[in-house]
Amino acid sequence: MLGETGLAKAQVPSPDTSACPDAEALVQFFAARADDGSNETLKSHVDSCDSCLRVFAALASEHFASLPQHDVADEEQNDVLVAGESVGRFVVLHPVGMGGMGHVYAAYDPELDRRVALKLMQQAGSAANASLLREARLIAKLEHPNIVTLYDVGSHGDAVYLAMEFVDGPGLLEYFRDRPLPDVLAYFDQVAAGLDAAHQQGILHRDVKPANLLVGAEDHARIADFGLAGAQAATGRIGTPAYMAPEQAKGAATAKSDQFSFCVSLLEATTGARYKSGDPLPKETPEAIRTVLTKGLQQDSEDRYADMQSLRRALAPAPPRRMWMAIPVVLLVAGLALVLWFRQPSAQVPCTDSERHVASLWNGDVRTNLERRFRELPGFGQALWERTQ
Repeated sequence: MLGETGLAKAQVPSPDTSACPDAEALVQFFAARADDGSNETLKSHVDSCDSCLRVFAALASEHFASLPQHDVADEEQNDVLVAGESVGRFVVLHPVGMGGMGHVYAAYDPELDRRVALKLMQQAGSAANASLLREARLIAKLEHPNIVTLYDVGSHGDAVYLAMEFVDGPGLLEYFRDRPLPDVLAYFDQVAAGLDAAHQQGILHRDVKPANLLVGAEDHARIADFGLAGAQAATGRIGTPAYMAPEQAKGAATAKSDQFSFCVSLLEATTGARYKSGDPLPKETPEAIRTVLTKGLQQDSEDRYADMQSLRRALAPAPPRRMWMAIPVVLLVAGLALVLWFRQPSAQVPCTDSERHVASLWNGDVRTNLERRFRELPGFGQALWERTQ
């Protein structure tokens, strides 16, 4: 049961009380009486409302303290965190997802008053945990707008926990399913930039896949779980086989292995097809990226791009041909304007015989020659000439 203290804390006002659940709804949540599907709605609201986040964390802490000790022990034995349980300085709110490397929870940091994503890594023994802690602390030094920030790392019982930036966004494959190709490429260009920044610091991801590529506000790419698969190599978990480069499957991951996994993810995001290593690209692969994917998915890593920066350049769309064709026209018009400007009479000299002077610069022959040059431009030259009249 929740005591008066928890209910009192639940009275914290929110910016928009009409949209926030009342204290009784939160109490029912923790008492497991809200079984009508409203739990997911409540969780979603708490994840986006700072005011309710604080209330939720306070109630969760009291709820956890009120649980019979044998219930708590059963949960801990199953490696499952309970709402209100403290992990380091963080208060667990609710589960978010499960993966091959551990469970992810929404949590609250009372010291810095912010929500975090708390990942409890599966127990792998003291040696593997020590390796994971070392690599996680290295990853925590990565600062890049396209990499999820790792706030803190520590031990919880026999496991390791990671406190990361909370990214509240849709799944990658679902979000880009019906989006135009330029939107998808703009997103993956950000992913490539994040990977390139990490590689330049000697850090590999080792598990690039859609599940680790998050979509933040305004389609902002956020790469999660950097390097953690490699830190758990002692347990046999060195990535996800469906996205793994051939050399990585043999235990020899390099930066070009991340490049291979990146291309598998890009192919899946644009076609919905899961690539099988060594197979030809599916026929629905967009022509604009077929060459890039063919090179990035080479079985021999030496045949792929030198680095992610090279892949980014290859993936960037070339400027339209018409743009280059228009440059001489722009220069010609600009040059003519400069000639007219510099050859105009000084303000101190009376303007005499101006008609003859203008005629020497702009006459039928000049006009005919310029019109011919415009009309020779493919597709749009005539329209551009008519606009200049």
